[in-house]
Formats: sequence, structure tokens, C-alpha cells
Amino acid sequence: MRRTRSELGSMQEVWSERGAKVHGWWSSLHDLGNLNYAISLRKDSPLLQEDLLENFKTLSLGVIEGLKRLGLVSELGRNSLISVKGKKVSGVAASSSGKVFFQHGTLLINTDLRILSEVLNSPRVEATEKGVRSTKSAVTSLRDELGRDIPISQVKSALIAGFEEAHSVKLIPEGLTFGEKELAKRLFEMKYSREKWNLEL
Repeated sequence: MRRTRSELGSMQEVWSERGAKVHGWWSSLHDLGNLNYAISLRKDSPLLQEDLLENFKTLSLGVIEGLKRLGLVSELGRNSLISVKGKKVSGVAASSSGKVFFQHGTLLINTDLRILSEVLNSPRVEATEKGVRSTKSAVTSLRDELGRDIPISQVKSALIAGFEEAHSVKLIPEGLTFGEKELAKRLFEMKYSREKWNLEL
């Protein structure tokens, strides 16, 4: 996807507080009102199956259960999107390598949908009074659906409880190892902090 000067200018204006990613035919925006989550499992985990789509469904149950605890009814729809009242509130993607299965997703909490529309300026995305609409799906946020701002810490707690309930597990908080912190630092400095990666100019 080629970007115009105005689109790149809009991305650069929000660069200090948000990350805009243009990749192939799709784009994504991460701001301070967006929560990313990730699940890493060995392929022999009893939670996993051979079918990728079934794994999407299974591992998305934790998010759906977590949203229920916040008072929202959601469902996993086509294209691995979790929606509330037919509007996308979360996207999910996954990869498999060696003995590990990795799934990650985004959850729009207090995201500025107007900024989302401006930065992802595209024929597929248009701003409406109630959010951002695309030809594939309408997009919303937890704030818009609940009618109030919601602390990200509250959403995190709901997701933790949701995953524990959906999969009958107990999640144990752990920090990163020294090696993991060093790797994260190198990746940030050499890749993820650079315009070439985020805008793919």
C-alpha cells in the first residue's frame, strides 16, 4: 500500500505518543488507549489443536469471557475479529514456529477513533459520528460501548480472570529475565523504534 504525503504527515504528527504501522495491504495503530496481549504455548499444550482457526476460537475465549466481566457481550467473527454488537473491538493474529504457537491481539479500550481514521486514511476506513467504519467492519472501543472511560488496569484484571475462567488455569505473574530484557532493548533500538519499520517507506 502506497502512502501519500498527507497520510505520512498525519502518522508523524502522532509519532511521539502512538505507533503507526503500515505493512503490506493492512495498517494498524497503537496508542495509549490500546491494549496488546500475547499468548505463547508449546504446541503440545492441551489447549491447542491442529486446526489454526480452532486455536483462534479457543484462545479468544479468554478475551470474550473478560469482556463479559466488564458488562459486554462479544463474539469471534470472520477474519479473526472479536466484535461487540457487530463492531470490531479486537483483532487477533497468530504464528507457529518450531515447538511454539504464538497468538497476539489488540483491544481498543480508550482509543481515539478519530485519530485512527486520520492516520489510517484509506478508502476502506471512514469516520462516522459513532466511530470508524470500513467496508469490512465497523470499529468501536470499550469506552464507546460502555459510555465511559475505563482504566486499562481494570481491563487487564478482567482479561486475567477471563483467561483463568475460560481455560481452567491459574496465571502466575512473572517478570522478564535479564536476557529477555536485553533482547527487547536491542529489538527496540535496531528495529521497532525506526521509521523504516513502522512506516515501511
